[in-house]
This record gives sequence, C-alpha cells and structure tokens, in this order.
Amino acid sequence: MEKIIKLTLGIYETNCFILKENNHVLIIDPGKKAEKIISEISEDEIVDGILLTHGHFDHIGAVDDLVKHYNVDVYMHKNDEILINSPHNKLAGYTGNITSKRNHFSDGINKVKTFMFEVINTPGHTDGSVLIIYKNNMFSGDTIFKGTIGRTDLFCGNDSKMKQSLKLIKTFNPEYIVYPGHGDITTLKDEFLYNPYLI
Repeated sequence: MEKIIKLTLGIYETNCFILKENNHVLIIDPGKKAEKIISEISEDEIVDGILLTHGHFDHIGAVDDLVKHYNVDVYMHKNDEILINSPHNKLAGYTGNITSKRNHFSDGINKVKTFMFEVINTPGHTDGSVLIIYKNNMFSGDTIFKGTIGRTDLFCGNDSKMKQSLKLIKTFNPEYIVYPGHGDITTLKDEFLYNPYLI
C-alpha cells in the first residue's frame, strides 16, 4: 500500500509530495528546504528518483541538494528544458537553476527503478507541464488545483493549450485523487462538480 506525504514548502507554499511504497520513495516537486524533505525519509528507505511536474522555480529549488544527498536521477518533460536556468524563471528568494542532469519522461508509461506510472503532457501552465498518475493518484502540478487551474500568463504559458489540456482531463476517471502543486488535495469527481474550468 502506497503512502503519500504532503509538504508545503517556501514562500509560494508549493506542495512537495513524497511517495512511498515497499520501502522505496519518489520525491515529486521538491521546491525548497531539502533538509525538511530528507527528514521525512528514513535511513532504511531507498529514494528511487525525483520527478518534476514542470520546471518552474518554486517546484525545483531543492533538486540539486537532494541529488547530492541521495545520488538519484531527475525526471521532467523535455519541453520545460527552456525554463531551466532561464532568467525568466526566478523570483524573490528563488532561482530556476538546476545543475543536475535531467532525464526526460516518455509519453505514457514510465518506469523509475521500482515504480511504474503514467505521464501525460498537459501544456498550458508551461509547455512541459505533466500529470503523473500512479495507481489512483494524480499529481497535477500547476495544471489544476482545487477549484481552479494554473496561470497561463507566465513565460511558456499558453491559454489555448490549457483549454485543450482541460478538455482531455474531462475524459479522465473521476475517482482519481488529485495532488496539486499548491493548495488542498482533492478528487477529480469534486473538480468535475465544482471547478468552473472543468464543468
């Protein structure tokens, strides 16, 4: 049985998720405070990798420190490489820099060590935004939140692409539990009922 720990980190209150199963761990969107993330992982647990839902500065700030600590690989969508180390990708107290090597997701089923999960590209917030689906859990990054959606007015955002991504999400299983990049955990069933962008 999987266990998911939610940490809300940094001044932009970005959600980092620690996915655990069978003593193995994936870290999703480590935006800040590597030491806090490390404190939630026991010494007998094995970190298999770091997954990024997109490349914005507030989702990647702890990547290099975690790579150094755990010696693990980082995975993201190739279309967000333009954001990494870009002058457009920083704000107060953050930079969008990653010196660690990035591996790129494949569309569809991906395998990272002991974990198999589905990756679906949902451009709109950024070109390389993805949904990561593991069992009944959907890590949505900044594509959708409880009651709303991600901004499209930032660098690499696109309103028309977001509309197409939302149209796709409307076809998904409503039983998915949604773990967004900011705010509260929700379900697709509730978002189909109450989120004005998905009704």
